[in-house]
Amino acid sequence: MKRCLILWGDDRGEINAMAMVLLTTILALGAIVGLASFRDQLVQELGDVAVALENVNQSYTSALGTFTDMGPFPTDPVGAPPACLQVCGS
Repeated sequence: MKRCLILWGDDRGEINAMAMVLLTTILALGAIVGLASFRDQLVQELGDVAVALENVNQSYTSALGTFTDMGPFPTDPVGAPPACLQVCGS
């Protein structure tokens, strides 16, 4: 019985509810900001990949003839960032 009273009065493992709410709020806000930044950088990187693919030149000259690649994407100026990115889902 004495042991139960000692354990009942022991508050060394107590968790303050306000501290947990504050900590959870800070972690949630940090995660939201971090994920938004990650999303923006991912979209920018995908735009850079699109520009790189747009600038691929497959022209060649051989003994059999010459082929000049006109490029299938004449929308963005060469060296300019992508004008816009559209993600369509169905």
